[in-house]
Amino acid sequence: MIQQSRVLMQTRYVVSGMVTIGLIGFAMSEAMGVLERRLMPWLQRPTP
Repeated sequence: MIQQSRVLMQTRYVVSGMVTIGLIGFAMSEAMGVLERRLMPWLQRPTP
């Protein structure tokens, strides 16, 4: 979708696709963090 929209100069779709990919990546990262904390409580990650 992003590549086709880029070729067709449809900036709105390119930017919305990039934001969607970013949000999915953020959600997956947070979900993996939650799983890590629940499944491996002996690992202590420093809190920022």
